[in-house]
Amino acid sequence: MPFITKHAGLRRTPREWSEAYTKKANQILDFAGDEHALAPGVEPITDLPAWSNEYLKTAPQDLNFAANDYALSGITPITDLPAWSSEHLFSLGRSDLNLAADVYGQDGMTVQLTDIVSAKRSGGLMDNLAGVWSPAPTDAVRRSDKGALFEATKLNACRNNSWAGVVASDGVELLTNNLFTTGITGWTAAQPGTSTVAWIAAGIVALTGDGTNPATLQQAFAVVAGRTYTLQFTNLLAALGFVRVGTTPGGSDLLNQTNVGVGSFRFYTFTPSASGTVYLTFGQTAATTVRIVLTSVQWQTILPTSPAGAWSITNFQGALIQVVATGIVNGLPYADYRFHAPAGSTTVGGGGFYWDSATGIAAAQNQQWALSAQIARIAGATTNITALNFVAVERPNGVSNTSTSILGLLTSTLQKFLYSFTVGGATAANLQPSLQLVYGVGAAFDITLRIAAVMTTLGVDTGSPILTANGSVTRTADQVTEFLTTGSDAGTIVIYGTAPPVSGTHGLWAWDDGTPANAIRVFRDSSNRLHGTVFSGGIQRCDLTLGTLANGAKFKAAFGWDANGFMGVLNAGVGAMAGAAPLPVGVVTQRFGADTAGNYWESYIEHISLMAIKESIGIAQNLTT
Repeated sequence: MPFITKHAGLRRTPREWSEAYTKKANQILDFAGDEHALAPGVEPITDLPAWSNEYLKTAPQDLNFAANDYALSGITPITDLPAWSSEHLFSLGRSDLNLAADVYGQDGMTVQLTDIVSAKRSGGLMDNLAGVWSPAPTDAVRRSDKGALFEATKLNACRNNSWAGVVASDGVELLTNNLFTTGITGWTAAQPGTSTVAWIAAGIVALTGDGTNPATLQQAFAVVAGRTYTLQFTNLLAALGFVRVGTTPGGSDLLNQTNVGVGSFRFYTFTPSASGTVYLTFGQTAATTVRIVLTSVQWQTILPTSPAGAWSITNFQGALIQVVATGIVNGLPYADYRFHAPAGSTTVGGGGFYWDSATGIAAAQNQQWALSAQIARIAGATTNITALNFVAVERPNGVSNTSTSILGLLTSTLQKFLYSFTVGGATAANLQPSLQLVYGVGAAFDITLRIAAVMTTLGVDTGSPILTANGSVTRTADQVTEFLTTGSDAGTIVIYGTAPPVSGTHGLWAWDDGTPANAIRVFRDSSNRLHGTVFSGGIQRCDLTLGTLANGAKFKAAFGWDANGFMGVLNAGVGAMAGAAPLPVGVVTQRFGADTAGNYWESYIEHISLMAIKESIGIAQNLTT
């Protein structure tokens, strides 16, 4: 849609733009529609074929972040502006633009735009109206058809949310009767001495040694060289003496785990160097009974492999996990996880999917943290599943911070879910974040979740996705400023955009001398109220509340000032006014999507227009309709 240049809210024809309206603004052009409306009776763009300086109506600032419009539609060549070369296009599409040679004027104004600085962060993504995320060019504003995105510096402590190392299953279960449905058909049992192997019930087999001779359960299956396979099982009642995978019966050259702890869901990987037959063996030598609950061997790698030890799974006793697919959707890498169990197999009511170790993320008491992920339910059902929660465990004190369940909010489309909390434990030194699935003990369940863009950050919101592959990644702040030294004695700033998704103090725009002491500022406070404020000589001269701006809401706002006072309007509301007060002097820097106090907007700005006078409430209401 056109930028503020069109002033769509006014819904006026060119003839209706009288001199009283037109000559007040530094820029009111509709390049897309050729509506310049410079004076009554001047309508078609063809009336000004040369776009002479007399009629060229441009501004110190009239940015269209959403459409990247700077151009004079239908005018070729732009003979009066030879400096508008490809390296001078005022689109904020590259860093450190210098438009000092391009002098804009209206009603005698000779304001020059110089030193527009765009400092782009590393690791940043931007999305468009279609919901597709893409990497932002280095040292450029993150701009799409949604507008320009402005966020503070943010570190994603989730060290691999790109699923590097995860391999989806081919869907082939290599074990026969892996669920022990009606017995141990397909398995070979060995019961030397007085050791025993016994089928207990669907899903459960018991091994009891005699102290000397191991009871074993073995099965052979075929593998392909170079593939990584994952073995899953749960052992109950006692520690399991050993589980082995080898190229000979009872062999352990591919996998050898001994004294496997009781009561845990286990998964181990092995990678054969040659194709052929291998042998899986469960064994119990001790004269105690261990139960094996469900087994599975599939060609898959369930968790990201780097950095080593970051990702883990706990509980899920008696359940199985399968990576159904991996890929990229809307620019975000994802993994599809199937969690399932037959009736009677589970012995605990849930499991945790952790994306860092107990010591991986440093934290401290009273810090605000946020967890988020984009999640969808793409198969299965929520039957017998009671909750899906974000959980962050403080270490070493063990205090759990748990979100409300997001289970009932899942759809078949990825959507962002966010949980923020404050670290409460005085001894907290680390955080271990996870996603916890809760279900009924012994109840059958089957659900497949698509998970993408897992985030762990300081603050109340994780912001836009920051992709990681082998370590944490910091996205530096979106810093866009303009060096502008004249015109601060009177003006109106008009901004269209989208409110931040969560509450907090957010800076929308400022014009200052580098300090809060002399500044014109527009920001939203922690109660979601949009303010226009003015400081001069370190004293607050004006604080207008323009209105309440709900999280994520689209808005249009105007704030004006001059020697006679101040005015502000939000979304064509009744507006607010204040009387005369000293204005700041020495202001030289405009800040877009941020304010003098260092607060960032944390959302999108579509349009910004700076006008040369303080508009009336009526005009501001039209501009923000």
